Amino acid sequence: MRTTPKTASGESPFSLAFETEAVLPPEMVFPTLRTTVYEQDNSKDCLRANIDLLEERRAEAHLRTLAYKKATARMYNYKVHPRPIKVRDLVLRKTEVSDPTRPERGENSRQTRKVPIGSTMWSEKAPTTSRL
Repeated sequence: MRTTPKTASGESPFSLAFETEAVLPPEMVFPTLRTTVYEQDNSKDCLRANIDLLEERRAEAHLRTLAYKKATARMYNYKVHPRPIKVRDLVLRKTEVSDPTRPERGENSRQTRKVPIGSTMWSEKAPTTSRL
């Protein structure tokens, strides 16, 4: 059973699905305070009240999840430094982006190009660059 509260929502998936907390099998063998003070009649009334509050609990869990994701994104983006690209800057782009029908050549989708050296031509592995 999924009875552990999740960090993001603060609720267990079981409680969000079935409007109540689960009683684990060890709690039936080794009585706890929760299982010893259990009353059947009172439990039915509490279940009805939990059903009424379920949508509110789900909404609160959703808000906590959004806050958790926002905090995670903030921590990740803290170390990211934007690099603005200007006209005439060289940028590295993947071969399949420029021509998806062309078969890959070279290692890691890098193109091979001819580079003149003196009077001879030789092949050199170089990244595909484009001018913006």
